[in-house]
Amino acid sequence: ARAVERGQAMVRAAGLGNIRVEVGDILEVAETLEGPFDYVIVHGLYAWVPEVVREATLRLIGRVLSPEGAAMVSYNAMPGGYLRMAVRDMLQYQVAGYADPAERLRHARAILADFVPPREGDSAALAGLRSVAEPMLRKNDGSLFHDELGESYAPQALADVVAAAARHGLGFLNDATPSVLPDGMPGEDMSDVQVVRVAQIDDYRANTFFHMTVFVRAGRQPRRRLDDAVLGSLYAATDVRRLDEQTFQLGEGAFDLDD
Repeated sequence: ARAVERGQAMVRAAGLGNIRVEVGDILEVAETLEGPFDYVIVHGLYAWVPEVVREATLRLIGRVLSPEGAAMVSYNAMPGGYLRMAVRDMLQYQVAGYADPAERLRHARAILADFVPPREGDSAALAGLRSVAEPMLRKNDGSLFHDELGESYAPQALADVVAAAARHGLGFLNDATPSVLPDGMPGEDMSDVQVVRVAQIDDYRANTFFHMTVFVRAGRQPRRRLDDAVLGSLYAATDVRRLDEQTFQLGEGAFDLDD
């Protein structure tokens, strides 16, 4: 509710009349929210709620997504999620006796601080768990409590999420994470089933931790080959460093823009 209040204040300050920021229960709005919507974004939710809420989330998307719309669902993924679950189980077990959230957080941080430093003789598996625990220690209190100390945590395999979405009339388009964009653009003719299978195999090989899966209406038959002609009307982005108001550096070179 507090986040929504901030959002409502921003809308009022900007003088915008075509935006609604609301608090809602997914189990209720899955049946009542009026659409259609061209874009639906479900971020930081799907892997941290019970199965009944995950199902309602996809049912909601399937009901309100427009015929040409796109929906993005982010979630902690398998198989990388197994490693996070191992560290999370360690924390949950050791903070189980503390009911106060502040105490749970304090003890969780102490446990992580003791576990993260490498020890001589660490096995490869243990070193991997320490590397997974290290970014948990750097999280702010809200993120640590939500991700590692919350009641529900269920990382998902891509193939399972796609299958669940298909039951609500949704089909896999691609992933919004730049490093795995090739999953949806294999460069050869494949059925959607084959595309998802190859992408899932890639997840196992790469030990994928996170997905931002994009869905469209089932039967849309996306083109899976890169078409250079489509890029002619698009803007481009590049990884550059800004030196001053007009000067940018890319690798060893620099260039100026007058706009």
